Amino acid sequence: MKKSELYSLLWEACNKLRGGVEPSRYKDYVLVLLFFKYVSDRYKGQPFAEFTVSQGASFDDLIAAKGRSDIGERVDKILQKFLEDNRLQGALPDVSFNNREELGSGKELVLSLIHISEPTRRTPISYAVFCLKKKKQQKRKKKKC
Repeated sequence: MKKSELYSLLWEACNKLRGGVEPSRYKDYVLVLLFFKYVSDRYKGQPFAEFTVSQGASFDDLIAAKGRSDIGERVDKILQKFLEDNRLQGALPDVSFNNREELGSGKELVLSLIHISEPTRRTPISYAVFCLKKKKQQKRKKKKC
């Protein structure tokens, strides 16, 4: 994946959330999804990996909830199971994909979550995504010196 494609993918995901979510909060939703997608793609089916991606706690399970009337609740349960399996409770931003105030309710919620997950579903996210952030941080540190 080219850097420009990655930026387009991330920007598309952010734009989908902007509708009902405060600008200071939408990054939390995107970060959780990107981390979950990355770990799910990288470690699913690997028995002794750094992370456990069990049945019912993968990004594929999240995508399977697409279009369901209880999608927000299902996504929260899938993420909760993943976090519990890996002892990561509290390690990621606290977001609820069943939050009616930020994401809407009923059909509006279903559509919001479909749009949020769609850009990340199409393309596997590689380790390069997380390296980009690290490189930017290193560049900033050099400029401060």
